[in-house]
Amino acid sequence: MGKFVQNLIVSNLMRKTFADNNQMCLYLQILTATLICAVTHLYMLVFFILAGSLVFSIYNVFSLLFYTTMFLLLPRNHFTLIGLLETSEVLLYGVLFCVLTGLSTYGLTYFVLIIIMQQIVPYGSIRLRTSLLATGLVLGLACVAVNYYVPPPVTFSDSVNHLLMVSNIVLLLCGVVVELYIRAVTELIVANVDDAYVRELSSQAYTDPLTGLYNRRYAEKHFEKAALKSEQAHCCVAMIDIDDFKQINDTYGHGCGDDVLVFLAGFLRMSLRKTDVVFRWGGEEFLIILEDVELAQANDVMDGLRDRLAGAVIATRQGDLRITVTIGLAKLSYASVAESIEICDTRLYEGKRSGKNRVVTQL
Repeated sequence: MGKFVQNLIVSNLMRKTFADNNQMCLYLQILTATLICAVTHLYMLVFFILAGSLVFSIYNVFSLLFYTTMFLLLPRNHFTLIGLLETSEVLLYGVLFCVLTGLSTYGLTYFVLIIIMQQIVPYGSIRLRTSLLATGLVLGLACVAVNYYVPPPVTFSDSVNHLLMVSNIVLLLCGVVVELYIRAVTELIVANVDDAYVRELSSQAYTDPLTGLYNRRYAEKHFEKAALKSEQAHCCVAMIDIDDFKQINDTYGHGCGDDVLVFLAGFLRMSLRKTDVVFRWGGEEFLIILEDVELAQANDVMDGLRDRLAGAVIATRQGDLRITVTIGLAKLSYASVAESIEICDTRLYEGKRSGKNRVVTQL
C-alpha cells in the first residue's frame, strides 16, 4: 500500500511544474501540513458537535473552509502566503483553545507544533519564520498568564475534558513525528520523481510517439546488447514496407496514413511472439527480429502475417481501407547486423519490383 501511495504521489507530481527540486519538496511539505490541519479540524468539529460546544463547532467549520482555500492556493505555489496564513490560523486556534478551555486540556500543544514548524519547513524567509516563532512563544506565555488570573469560561465534563486532553497529546506526538521526518520523506519522493523523469525521457527517446513501438535508436542498443551474448540462437530479420503508402497519404491525407501505421503496429504486436521485437524503422517501414527460428519457419510466419493483413479492414478517419505489405527476410547475424539488414532491405525492394504483396527470402 505504501508503494502504491508513493507511486500515486510521484505520478501527480510529474504533471505539475516546479522551478527546482527544492520547490517540489516545499510543495509536499506544505501539502502535508495543510492536510494534517484539515484532518485535525474535521476531527475537532465532530468532537465538539458531540460535546455540544457551539463556539468550537462554528470555529472548526470556518477552519475547514479556510484550509479548503489553502488547497486551492497550493497549485499556484504561493508557499510563503500559505505558510503565513496557516501559522496564523493555528496560533489563533491555540489562543482560543487555551483561553476558553484552560490549560488542563493541553491546548499549548498547538504552540509547540508552530514553533517546530518554523524551524523545519522553509516556506518563508528566516526573518519571517523567526518572527512567527517568537510570536508563538509570546502568545503561549500570554495564555499561561491569562489562565493564571482568569478561570476558563467553557467547561466540559471530566470524561470529555480527559478525552480532549488525550486528543491534543496524540495530535502533538503525531505532529512532531511528521514534522521531524517530513524533510527526509519529501526528499525521497522527489528523488523518485527524478528517477521517473529519467525513465520517461528514456522511454520517449527510444520509442516512436505515434505507434509506441521501439524506434531505430533503440534498435542500435538492442543489437549492442545482443552481440554481447556468448551464445546466439538462430534469428531472422524482416523488413516490412506498406505498399503504395504515399498514395494513401496523397489521396486520404496524412491523418489517414497515421491511422494505418497505428493499426499495423498493433497488428504486428498481436501477431508475433513476446520474444520477437518490432521496431518502427522509419516512415512506413517496420523491422522485426524473430528470435530462435530458422529461415524457412520465419518465411512461413511472415507469409501468414502478410496474408492475414491483406484481408484485414482498417478503420480510419476517412473510412475503411485495406492495405498490403511487402516483406524482405534474411538470417540475422549479430556479429554483422548492418549487413544482415542490408540483405533484408535488398530483398524487400526486389519484392517491390516483382509486384508487391509478397515475402522475399532469396534473390
